[in-house]
Amino acid sequence: MDMSYVLPYTAADTHRAFKQRIYDALMRMDEVKNGTPEQRIVQKYPTTTWRCIWTNRYAAPVTEMVKSACFAAIHDIVPTKDRLAVMRLTNTSSCARCGEPNSIQHTITECMEGRLIRTWTREKLGMILRMDPRHIPPDWPIRPAFQYWPPQRQAALLWIIAHLVYYRLQSNRRLSLKDFMEFLR
Repeated sequence: MDMSYVLPYTAADTHRAFKQRIYDALMRMDEVKNGTPEQRIVQKYPTTTWRCIWTNRYAAPVTEMVKSACFAAIHDIVPTKDRLAVMRLTNTSSCARCGEPNSIQHTITECMEGRLIRTWTREKLGMILRMDPRHIPPDWPIRPAFQYWPPQRQAALLWIIAHLVYYRLQSNRRLSLKDFMEFLR
């Protein structure tokens, strides 16, 4: 059995640092005993190429605020009606605007003007990639599992997708296509 050792509390330590050392030792002991647990989202979508998605999330040339919105979308921690119904915090998983099941995919690409914005965005991505927009997977805004060369093309795709996610998750915006285009400008 692996025995962890925690250095004793010294005058140079803060109370918080000491507690963190204890916590880290307990976590290491648990990992040795039970193995490293997989994240909830990895368990939910086991066939997804998560390393590519996380690399893209960190490589996106956007602000930290936009990256955090993408993080919430990728890890499915946005409080959609679907998620709230699973946690029993609401009675229904239906969208208040359109009545469809309110998942993260629905919120970003399907509800209200989302289809129009998604179509416009897919056309722009198709132009950058020089391919038919219909071949661009609908889940790219949620799980951007792609890698393109040259790096400038990859960065452009990630920038557009990240801003789409950030824009659609804003509740205080009108969320129309015209407003989205102004937002990108």
